[in-house]
Amino acid sequence: MIDFNITDEELNALKTYINENYEAMNQMLVSDSETDIALLSEDVENQVVHISYLRNSIIDYFKNIKLVYKLLLKRFYFDDKKDNIILYRGTNIAEVERIKNELFIDRFLVTTQSQNDAIDKYASNWNRPVCMNIALEKDVPYIFLKDVLGDDNDAILISPFTKIETIIESKEIISNSNSKTVKTYDLKLQKQDLDALDDKDRYGLYNHILDNSYSIKRKIEECINLEKENTINFENIRKLEQLLNKLENNEDISEDFEDIENIEPNDIIRITNELEDLKRESNDLFEARKQNIEFINNWKRNIAVYLIAECREIEKDFDELRDELLKEIEEQEKQEQEREELEKAKNDENTESDETISENNEKLEVNSEELSDSNEIEEEKEKTLEEIIEEELVDEDKESIIYISKNGCKENLIEVKKILEKINNLISKQQSHAKVAGNIGASYSALNNAFEMRKSAEKLLELIENITEETRETCTKKQKKPVIEKLNKIIRINFEVSTLINYLNNPKIAGKNSKLDRFGEMEVIEENELKRCIAEKIREVRGEAELKKLKDDLEMLEEKGKFSRFLGIFTGQNKLDSFTMDQIEIRQTAIRKTLSKKLSLARNYSIHELMAEIQIFINENDDDTLIEEDVKVLKNIAEELRRNYIILESKVNSIIDEKEGKNLPVRDKNLSKKELIEIQTYRFLNKYGYDLNSSVNEEEPKYQDTMANEINRILEYINSADI
Repeated sequence: MIDFNITDEELNALKTYINENYEAMNQMLVSDSETDIALLSEDVENQVVHISYLRNSIIDYFKNIKLVYKLLLKRFYFDDKKDNIILYRGTNIAEVERIKNELFIDRFLVTTQSQNDAIDKYASNWNRPVCMNIALEKDVPYIFLKDVLGDDNDAILISPFTKIETIIESKEIISNSNSKTVKTYDLKLQKQDLDALDDKDRYGLYNHILDNSYSIKRKIEECINLEKENTINFENIRKLEQLLNKLENNEDISEDFEDIENIEPNDIIRITNELEDLKRESNDLFEARKQNIEFINNWKRNIAVYLIAECREIEKDFDELRDELLKEIEEQEKQEQEREELEKAKNDENTESDETISENNEKLEVNSEELSDSNEIEEEKEKTLEEIIEEELVDEDKESIIYISKNGCKENLIEVKKILEKINNLISKQQSHAKVAGNIGASYSALNNAFEMRKSAEKLLELIENITEETRETCTKKQKKPVIEKLNKIIRINFEVSTLINYLNNPKIAGKNSKLDRFGEMEVIEENELKRCIAEKIREVRGEAELKKLKDDLEMLEEKGKFSRFLGIFTGQNKLDSFTMDQIEIRQTAIRKTLSKKLSLARNYSIHELMAEIQIFINENDDDTLIEEDVKVLKNIAEELRRNYIILESKVNSIIDEKEGKNLPVRDKNLSKKELIEIQTYRFLNKYGYDLNSSVNEEEPKYQDTMANEINRILEYINSADI
């Protein structure tokens, strides 16, 4: 059941869109970089629109767009709007020309129900004002802002990605505010079927957009600067062409080119060369700007594809409701048409002459006689005892049982299809996790056998479809008693199956206050298993690198020459070296014991924590040739994590600062050298969590989901029911 209550988060997103980020959020939907460039080219002091292309800002834009879209659908379907509606939008001729070349409108449209308001508001702001008269088909979602925000805002918001059916120039209107002539256009919009993407493609596209966001603002600024530079070039080219033309015609140039000195007629070659250089430079600037434009447009098209897919995901919850609404609209139109025909017939009947009424009465008498003859024939048919018993059953009870049985089948079909969809999503996530782990070199293995789940769920769907077909055939039979008995049995089976299916969705581990269902829980566990494998891989690479360094330190101490050892007898260095070797062995033992222990699945792994560990190690060892390959592996892991996760560098740096803060220098004035070495060992073990007690292997409860077995038990129950 859809919850039509509007959340605070959705309401705040709508307020942000209307009051703050209207133009900026719409620009995320528009696949045309020229509008971005035009907005950012304006004088900063007069600039009203501020569009940020920072990664976090884009994430916020996407989030708010999806929240506003969901709110819009909730309100539209809750209000049960069924009538055609005409809305008005004041704009300029440039937007209309752009719409003429589009297949669909890719952004939210703010409109009003008053044509005069739309015209008067924009006639004073635009040199070429236009009013669009927008006709919406019944299934195009829209909302009245005052119904949601509860203020005096009379605007109406139309959903994005609406298909343009027609756009036709209409009559001109005179504005009441300043008597300016305003063109009008009739625009008809349809609901467009949005293209879906699977989770893997959608997530990959999302990361691709964010990864390229940092270079977008730079490229837009380059386009602005290139345009300014080219404008200057064009002016210089124009001047040189005029000068060259006058020189070639032996005309006096002193009046028109006072700023140019020492120009002689024989300088034509030099000026021609300068002109050619300027033209080549201008062409290069144009090509550079063109490449930037193509890059930005591709990026923006990817945004459109991603947000269309995200909006399609939101629509899925409303699809059934939308179909019911359209069916209800068609039924109402049909009833209205029948009512009009009936009224027309009554009016015609009242105006009929007495002769016509008499003829109708004669026809009715003939029909009555024919009906009477037919009834007599039916009564003459012999009736069996079973037919007599069946006739005593109440038709209303049969209709009620038919409805309950069909509805039970329908609900179970919907639920099983949802389970199959969730299983397929789980498989996609598992495959995505396996790809990430493979790129890193981690040993990820899915914890849930989703393929076995899918196989069982497909069998369950087949059985439910068979029950549905059996119900349909049973309902068409005329015998009442056997039909009711069969349907009652189907109703009992549907109820039991429905109970078992609902049980499938209940989480096995999540707490009481968790909003996760069974599949949400599985996805979280699979995600944590991937992170655990990544953590083990990082720990393994880092630990092996530390062992190499410790082995090298140990060999250096062991390979000291005889003279150094002889001196060490008198200086005490030999005892200190021996103590250092003992400390090295303690570190080696701690690393090996830690690496031998499998990390726990119960722990909540943080990608930011793992990134911080990698960065600390790279910062300390980037110039160490002994472990150059290990550092390279960790860098590759870091890049793969950035491609697949949203990572805030500020958060990573905060974790690094916190970890390094625990190892601040101590006051070593009164400490012996042995104590300092012991402190270094403690810090070494503490830095990456190496544990001398790691050999104590705690038995972790093995995670195992039993959904496939539970589905199989439903299959066994249905098969044993013998419908």
